[in-house]
Amino acid sequence: MTVGIGDALKWYATYTPDKAAIVDGDRQFDYASLWTRSRRLCQALSRLGLKSGDKIAVLMTNSHRYLELYQVAAMLGVAIVPLNFRLVAREIEYIVKHAEAKVFIFDDQFRALAEEARDTLRDVTSLFVVSDVDGYDDCLGYEGLIDAAEESFELPPVNLDASYFQGYTSGTTGAPKGCDNPYGSFVDQLKRMGALYEVRTEDRMLCPAPLFHEAPTLFALMQLLCGGTIIVTKDTSPENILALIAAHRTTWTMMVPTMWATLGDSEALGTTDVSSMRMLVSGGSPLHSSTKNMLIKSFPTAGLNEFYGGTEVGLVSNLGPEDQERKSRSVGKPVFGMHVVLLDEEGVPVAPGEAGGDLYWWRYVAPRVCEKSRGNGIRSSRGLHNSGGYGAV
Repeated sequence: MTVGIGDALKWYATYTPDKAAIVDGDRQFDYASLWTRSRRLCQALSRLGLKSGDKIAVLMTNSHRYLELYQVAAMLGVAIVPLNFRLVAREIEYIVKHAEAKVFIFDDQFRALAEEARDTLRDVTSLFVVSDVDGYDDCLGYEGLIDAAEESFELPPVNLDASYFQGYTSGTTGAPKGCDNPYGSFVDQLKRMGALYEVRTEDRMLCPAPLFHEAPTLFALMQLLCGGTIIVTKDTSPENILALIAAHRTTWTMMVPTMWATLGDSEALGTTDVSSMRMLVSGGSPLHSSTKNMLIKSFPTAGLNEFYGGTEVGLVSNLGPEDQERKSRSVGKPVFGMHVVLLDEEGVPVAPGEAGGDLYWWRYVAPRVCEKSRGNGIRSSRGLHNSGGYGAV
């Protein structure tokens, strides 16, 4: 039996109901309230016609609602399609249509963008929900849906093969590729990550990296699956990040190199108590050596991890604290369950010390590339997959 996201939430709500699950500004949600809100939203969306296999497009900044929606998706058997809020209307229209999302949920600050795309989406999207204000016209309000629903709702059976996360690449190799992660595969990866990073129920994760990216979502959901607390914020300023670390005594965080570099430029770094931090995680691109050295010096109690991965594959490898200075420019070792090989132009494995080759990967349960995206940037050889990586042993 696979213990999934909904199972874990129910367990924590039953046995640690008062433990803080998500802190968002001045609002705090314990596991009992997160379970109740998620169940009510499940009923509300089901009552409006959402069913297993459907998809929810999300145009939101970081908030407790974003994380809540992933609990709902797991329990209903639907998929989240996160949208980068830096996209223009035509790009949003392309992704939502390509994904055939039945529901579109957005923050009020993106109302103009949502309204611009709305008319062209009506043939695929039947339900529009604004997340952080009351509903208006024919757009429903997120909190109103929860308030009007009941918790007594029989959840559908869990389908491990159902789509759960359908992320889209940036489109640098053509139109954005839709990468469909089945629920079972996604949960399996969360568990492997929890073991790799030794995440505990006592941990307090700071989540400032945008949740429309897959990596911050993976790490945040990993923390909830392990029963800890997430401090979520949409304010990525160094001053806010450091203030939250000190105020909540956070134990770890995941950010991208540009965020780490900006943090290092802040004068507040030298005067803030960061002694509660035990782990730093970076991904998205390599850290500059100067940024890496700054982090090791400024966070002496925290081990630095750098991971390599992608929307098409998830986590591929990790460079742990023990190798940061010994293998400074490395992407680390393959994570458990992932197999990596470098092939030359003839498809022959590259030996250690030889010139670099294309990086191919496979894992026990791989994500699926949406049928309509096939042939758009992902290559295969002998059952292995390549999405543009190149390296040397």
